[in-house]
Amino acid sequence: MSFLDNIDFSQKQQDIEMNDFLVLKNIDELKTLIYEEKFYSEALKDKFKDLNSRFYEPLRIAITGGFSSGKSTFLNAILSQDLLPSGANPVTSKVNYIKYGRETRLEVTYKDGREQFFDVNSISLFTDQRNKTNVDDIAFLTLYSPLKILEDITFIDTPGLGSNSSMDTQTTEDILEKSDGIIWITPIDNAAKESETKILEKYIKNYSSKALCIVNQKDKIDDEDELEEVIEYVEGEWDRYFSKIEAISAKQALDAKGNSKQILIDKKIDNYTIELNLKLKALIENNELDLNSEILKQSKQVLNDIELISNKNIEKNESLLKESNINSVLYFIENEIKPLSKPSKEFAITQEIKTIVKSVISENQIFIDIFTDLIDTIYNYDQISSQRFDEYKKEYIEKANKLLTNDIEQIIHQSHYQIMQGWTTCENYKAVEETIEGFFVDDTVVDYQPYQSAYIDYKKIDDTKIQILVDNYFENLEIIDENIREEFGNIYLILEQSIDDWEQRSIDKLNSYNKLYSQQVFLSFKDKYITPKFEIILNNFENDIMNSISSISIHIKHLKIALGWTYDNALYSTIGNIDSDINLLEFSWEKLDEEIVLPTSDSILERLEENFNKKQLLGFLSNEDGFFNDTINIINKAHSEVAFEEIEKYKQNQQEFIDSKEKLQLFMDSLSIKEDKDVE
Repeated sequence: MSFLDNIDFSQKQQDIEMNDFLVLKNIDELKTLIYEEKFYSEALKDKFKDLNSRFYEPLRIAITGGFSSGKSTFLNAILSQDLLPSGANPVTSKVNYIKYGRETRLEVTYKDGREQFFDVNSISLFTDQRNKTNVDDIAFLTLYSPLKILEDITFIDTPGLGSNSSMDTQTTEDILEKSDGIIWITPIDNAAKESETKILEKYIKNYSSKALCIVNQKDKIDDEDELEEVIEYVEGEWDRYFSKIEAISAKQALDAKGNSKQILIDKKIDNYTIELNLKLKALIENNELDLNSEILKQSKQVLNDIELISNKNIEKNESLLKESNINSVLYFIENEIKPLSKPSKEFAITQEIKTIVKSVISENQIFIDIFTDLIDTIYNYDQISSQRFDEYKKEYIEKANKLLTNDIEQIIHQSHYQIMQGWTTCENYKAVEETIEGFFVDDTVVDYQPYQSAYIDYKKIDDTKIQILVDNYFENLEIIDENIREEFGNIYLILEQSIDDWEQRSIDKLNSYNKLYSQQVFLSFKDKYITPKFEIILNNFENDIMNSISSISIHIKHLKIALGWTYDNALYSTIGNIDSDINLLEFSWEKLDEEIVLPTSDSILERLEENFNKKQLLGFLSNEDGFFNDTINIINKAHSEVAFEEIEKYKQNQQEFIDSKEKLQLFMDSLSIKEDKDVE
């Protein structure tokens, strides 16, 4: 509960003042909130300026209707002067604000912000569609006049509805929404026709409580009964669109008011002032010092003219004015629209505040949606990439492991074959075999020829065949390395494409915003989060992929180096082992008379596998904790962690806009509460 809820207002004036206070407070609170949330633009600043001025300025009444309905003639009648151009074709191409001023003058406001004052009689140069001089550069016109009615009312002459210009129609729509009252003018011979009914249904029906219909040119129908029938028909057809329907003749009203005593006297005085000013300047320039006689002469003439006007019979004018029925319009303004002007204005301003808040809330939602889209995009990529890593590990890496395992097996078996070739084909191998076969005869030691050693003949070992298999292993490692690079690159391309798609969706969303309220924020958001998509989004994932590829490539190089060294070492270590065994056999034969047992093929293969470190090497490749499986698991996990960090980062960025939206929503809710209390 705010402190305002505890205040008891006993008088109606105090209630009005409190409502005034609340409206102004709402404007200031919204301005502060919007600027704190960095939603600002020059147009928005102008909007707040307009809201403040709207609160203090007079009632706004929009004059609209189809073309050639008599809008300009009606306003001329209100002004009691034939100032605004009129014609059979669409004439008013610019919005004309008719406001109170100490003197009659015309202000032209251009689209580039320039403002210039002109003689009021030149207004047709700037507003008449038939005269294209400078018209396209003009934003709107303001006609100032010292008429008392304008102290409380600002009339707005609109281009109208239903013309061929969509821009004119849109301009008029905007004015109707922001006006406190609407006067729709229709010619009597066109009233309640289907073409105008469609326009009313589309543009006016929402403003019926503040709208007056003027059926103009009633002077075209002389018969009172016929006129009454026409008005009854119009009321029957259009009653739902207007608070009241009146028939007038703007032309009769203009004729009557234009010839009223006061208007004629004012014109006479205005002309006298202009002429006297010119003559005085001429006398001064000619150094003619006898000014009094000239002033007296002119003054006497004007006083005589004013006296003649004052003595003029005005019964005809009064009769014409009454017949025009223009006073019914003035009565409606004074007694129907003006009493509602203050609450209407307060309501209109509050609605405008709501429109701004809703727009900024919806634009906050655009940013929130963009972040949500990005978070979902990264999350989906994480799911896809994890699946791809797993599939790659299960399918290709499994095949690669089998391929490399087979390569190692072939290298070991080819090494074994070459060793056996170098040993079993040597000259002494057969002799040793025969000696062994004849060493025992009926368990009795037979004296035999001296033992001849069977060492491996290196010339019989063809290591080029082994090298071919080693080279094939190296080539397979290169192929695996390239395949991993390609696959990881393809995984990254999935993200790159999805981020490109996200960028386009985001730009489409940004292009849908209302530039009036937050142009700077949208440009800043685009520059901060969308344009540098590689630096702030893709770069982290690309680095992770590149580091992963580099890590695997380094391990593959280690495998290549390790096997290259192991193959040479294992081959010749095994040969050395066989030679050592033969030496032991010689010693056993010559010194100990022990039985000679040559190394078997299987034992040589076993020794060879040990020297190759086959068990560890194959385990490093092929089991569940092997290099490839383990590395892919680590990469998969690390890549998901990058995705998680990115998601968390953008959730934090998103939260700023969520907080902003919630603040604005709370403000919106407070407006609704105040409105509800006012209604109660």
